[in-house]
Amino acid sequence: MADHQIKVTGHIEEKRGIWQLSLSWYENGSRKRKSISTKLPVKNNKKKAEEMLRSACSEWTARLSAMGVLSS
Repeated sequence: MADHQIKVTGHIEEKRGIWQLSLSWYENGSRKRKSISTKLPVKNNKKKAEEMLRSACSEWTARLSAMGVLSS
């Protein structure tokens, strides 16, 4: 089995008036998820939440790659 680099993807969603980051990736054939609060109110903060999402995806991709997690 060839090693594949982990690719973390995600989206933002509103929960109780706060933007949440929802990250997902595949680890050893199963889907893993992580939800992170931005602590930003929904009003006037969508762009900032999207920037945080891009940053979080990059950070978690690097973190999982450093841990040696394999995707399949």
